[in-house]
Amino acid sequence: MANDLLKLLKERGFKLECRKELLSNGARSKVVAGPCKFQGMVGPIPIKGLIVVAETANAQIIRELAKIRLVELIPVAIIVTRDPPSKEIEELAGALGVIVTQAEVWGKQVEEKVKDYTVIPRLDTSSARKVFETRVKSDLLGLFGGVLSSKKLRFIGLKLAYFPLRCYEVLIHKLGEDDEVLETSKTSLCFETASGSLVGVRDGVIYIRDELVRLGELDDDAINVLELISSMGAASISEIAEHLGETDRARIITDVLVELGLLEPDYNGLFHISPIRLENYVSPLTYLKEENLLTEGRPARCSRVLEPGFDLNKLDRIVGAFGLVKSTLNIYYPLYIGVFRKRKNGNYVDIAAIIDGATGHRLEELEETIAGSNMVYQLDKIIEEITGSVEEECPEGEEGSEPARPTHSPREGSGPG
Repeated sequence: MANDLLKLLKERGFKLECRKELLSNGARSKVVAGPCKFQGMVGPIPIKGLIVVAETANAQIIRELAKIRLVELIPVAIIVTRDPPSKEIEELAGALGVIVTQAEVWGKQVEEKVKDYTVIPRLDTSSARKVFETRVKSDLLGLFGGVLSSKKLRFIGLKLAYFPLRCYEVLIHKLGEDDEVLETSKTSLCFETASGSLVGVRDGVIYIRDELVRLGELDDDAINVLELISSMGAASISEIAEHLGETDRARIITDVLVELGLLEPDYNGLFHISPIRLENYVSPLTYLKEENLLTEGRPARCSRVLEPGFDLNKLDRIVGAFGLVKSTLNIYYPLYIGVFRKRKNGNYVDIAAIIDGATGHRLEELEETIAGSNMVYQLDKIIEEITGSVEEECPEGEEGSEPARPTHSPREGSGPG
């Protein structure tokens, strides 16, 4: 079993570094192979981690592997076993950020690390144009205090683009003393990929929540602190400072993480991962599944797809600190980007607006979020295509581009209004 798994990694081009001495003698007696550090690519996705092959998983191996992962700054720790893990072992592993899986399903899990889905737009180009020329134009005229007449604000054109959401199905485990799992709950979380803020659905419209905001802007030290506390259950400033090598830095980071709602201190001065409390939260993943709006795979070849504004591995690690991530998905959401031209004293300024391709509602929060992120440069390029400043890389009508008509029609009451 062990040789076959390690051989499989090598055949896929992974680099392996096996170091038995990383585990204590007691834990090593239960291990068939490893621990081995591995690094390579699964399709376009870089992945690195730590793997141990054992007949069965036990609490000692899980705890030691969790500590190694933390000290060595390794994103993924995997125990591959012959026998299926018990519920208690699976919950302990999930709470400490370790994946336990059986040999026959391990390879498949690695291949399917991230799945892609595309949301089918409900609005076609003609319907989207009407929204821009009526409701959005009216909003913009009101924004300028009514000084502009409609002749001074002209609609130039629009493009359909797909915005990636990063979604996770997570098992949250609450630990008591001696790593006893007291409570388990399953939740689905989705984040926008311009800045890494949590998004939800309200009345069928995607919006940015007030909790878990701009996580993509956290640096590696802050994420390391989250992983440290997740692995230990709780940590003091001195323990965090020892991990970082600097007390002042530890205080700054914990203050930021508490303010963001990721950590909470107790009366003993220990920091814990904050429990996820999301009142009235409807996950886009749950909503889109219920509405049957998802189709498997990325958007068509010539579709405009926005790339994330930060390294998504950051989000993966942060969410992994909350609990056991059962699945990770990229959801490509349709947006219509429209451009208006404001004329004044012989000069002009181009103004971009974004509407939801599924509902037709204007997404002002997302406009501001993209404008304040690294993703703004991609938005600028689309604006230039619309205004004719640059040529399109893949003109509409070519094979593989998005069809002119959507697959779905808006439900009654779901359109713009």
